[in-house]
Amino acid sequence: MKSNRREALLSHFQKFGEVIDIYIPLNTERAFVQFSKREEAEAALKAPDAVMGNRFIRLWWANRDSIPDDGAGSGNSVSVTPQGVTSTSFPPRSAYW
Repeated sequence: MKSNRREALLSHFQKFGEVIDIYIPLNTERAFVQFSKREEAEAALKAPDAVMGNRFIRLWWANRDSIPDDGAGSGNSVSVTPQGVTSTSFPPRSAYW
């Protein structure tokens, strides 16, 4: 199930740039998507497409403190949640689902 979510996230976000990491915390509807460049995360954040598959998503910038301890956060990321996907890119930071 987790690999299906990872594949769905990759499929959705790779159109904005190179996805270098996807972290999905256990027992949550969040995910952190890390891009290779800040500009790519900004493009995901600004994209008007608020639907991933058949779910509305919301994106926002995430900071290192919002990532669980077992997640490595650095670089440019996007945060994604079931209601929405959040795109994040920040110097050494990540986003979540």
